Amino acid sequence: MRKIRRGDSVKVITGSNKNKIGVVLSVYMKSHKYKADIKKCFVIVKGVNLRKIKDKSKASQLTNKCVFIEKEQGIDISNVVYYDYNNKSTEKIGFRYDADRKKERYIKSNLQSIVSS
Repeated sequence: MRKIRRGDSVKVITGSNKNKIGVVLSVYMKSHKYKADIKKCFVIVKGVNLRKIKDKSKASQLTNKCVFIEKEQGIDISNVVYYDYNNKSTEKIGFRYDADRKKERYIKSNLQSIVSS
């Protein structure tokens, strides 16, 4: 179970996109280039780490116009932290079991549980 999930608001803490806030669109694993047993976790955040990619669709080929699209690229999960809009601050996330013995995420500073969307 990951601490950061799809739909969470996060803040980028390092890199060229430092201090940008966005919503996680997806979380995915990628294996290492040379060592297959090592896997790294990446997140795609809306509006962060944008790259221009050439559109190679049939519509752009028929019009003979070069079209570029801005698309979000992955960021390592260690470079983002959960952002709480209520407190307007970054927060640490932990896990605990509720009364029904189900695992839930909570904010460590105020012990408030996080509702998954």
